[in-house]
Amino acid sequence: MNPNPTTPRMTGLDLADIHGSRLAELGALATEVMDRLGIPKSQQGIVEVGPAARDATGAVFTFDHEPPQGGRNTRPGRQPAMERAGRLEVKRSGINVDSGVLDDNLLPLESWRKADLATRMEVVVAHEIAEFHSPGSTGQWRHADALVQAAKNPRLSAAARGVLEDHFRLAVAGGDPTLAGSLQSARIHQMLQAVANRRGQ
Repeated sequence: MNPNPTTPRMTGLDLADIHGSRLAELGALATEVMDRLGIPKSQQGIVEVGPAARDATGAVFTFDHEPPQGGRNTRPGRQPAMERAGRLEVKRSGINVDSGVLDDNLLPLESWRKADLATRMEVVVAHEIAEFHSPGSTGQWRHADALVQAAKNPRLSAAARGVLEDHFRLAVAGGDPTLAGSLQSARIHQMLQAVANRRGQ
């Protein structure tokens, strides 16, 4: 899940949040959400090594992503140039959640702003695991695939499903910043519109 590019850097965090009890609380909640949504333990957290590694700890919740984007997913082969150059090796494939879930403006949706923290984590986890399993060859195609697939998890709460459906409608309307500005965006938008038409939306 990617942030709205106009989202300001979060403020009000201190080292006690990042290294102390707040981090432990957020990690415990992220683990609970992943377990509830059926994410295998082997896919909870990411371990990378090398100069380009972004997630080295395997933690399910992190303050380390800059900028915060809600969460991340990866597996070997997703960044082939860096992997071939020896700059990155994925030791543990999986997903995680980051401090973007604390940001009311991460997604430009009223349902996101009103959602509690557990619901936001559900939204991120459902989206990230859908991207993780997507066969898409680029980040934008995997993101689009997740917009279509994420709400299908039968274990989602009604509130989380509502946010995911709002995010899908936003993308169909052309308002998802992750899908804007690439050569693929027109084709992706056609695919999303076709899905919306089949769903009667």
